[in-house]
Amino acid sequence: MRLSDEAVLESRAALPAGFKPHTCLSGPVVKALRDSVNLKHVTICAALCAPAMAMAQSDEACADFVCIQSLQTESGVTFQAVNRSALIPVTLVLRLETDNMRITRGSDDPVVLAGNSSQFLLELSPVTNGAWSWSYEFDWHRGDYRAEPDHSVIYRLPFEERREVEVTQSCNGSFSHFRASFFAVDFGLLTGDPVHAARAGRVIDVQEDSNQGGVGEEFRELANDIVILHADGTVAAYSHLQFGGAAVKIGDWVETGQLIGFAGNTGYSSGDHLDFVVRRATLDGSVSIPVTFDTVAGPSICPLEGAFLRVP
Repeated sequence: MRLSDEAVLESRAALPAGFKPHTCLSGPVVKALRDSVNLKHVTICAALCAPAMAMAQSDEACADFVCIQSLQTESGVTFQAVNRSALIPVTLVLRLETDNMRITRGSDDPVVLAGNSSQFLLELSPVTNGAWSWSYEFDWHRGDYRAEPDHSVIYRLPFEERREVEVTQSCNGSFSHFRASFFAVDFGLLTGDPVHAARAGRVIDVQEDSNQGGVGEEFRELANDIVILHADGTVAAYSHLQFGGAAVKIGDWVETGQLIGFAGNTGYSSGDHLDFVVRRATLDGSVSIPVTFDTVAGPSICPLEGAFLRVP
């Protein structure tokens, strides 16, 4: 899934000349959002109506496969969230701004949406007679923010047995392992080398259609990867795979040590390697977490850059 966590789309509108009490501006704003690129953050502003509105108006704003549906009537507006991914659970954070309105049903608390699900969020109603307005924005993050990682799990090294593989970049690496990717580890696999599952789980995302890679901003969204959901709600990403480099498909269950794909050099990359990272969802976004690898030399967290590791 090639989406930027920092991407922000904002839409602003002012009341047009000749505004009448029944005029509602939400439709054109939402259409502009639908016609834009896929993002994880959407802002809807300038929905302004008076209570004399003649008919109901529905709209939908989506950031990739996560959508907010609104239904506005003369008595207020209701919101529903939809997750159209078959398998990916998401954390959704909604933020409201209102004038002369209050929540009369539901809440604007964060919600977790399972795959292929929808959920009623809230209803806004006018406080007094007269004009009222509302606006909202939402973010979504892959995973369940309530899930607690199981730090007792020992991860298998994600490559073949009987091989020694160099750690080419470890935690807090200067090239690309910082901020949300602080605990990622790069293994010096060559293009075509087998990649094995470090932990059992369900495949929830596969990208394998890119044949481009390099050190440039234009390559950041072009990495092939496989994403696996674990029993504790964390997700592992195996990235920079070769073109057509997936040996599994979305929905597959994989066991620890199973062949899942083949290493490559796609996306933001300075050379052949496998990037492995485990993430958890938070209300502020997806963040990496430290994991313990099983090696012939014993358990290893954030192995040293330049170290050679082997599967026991």
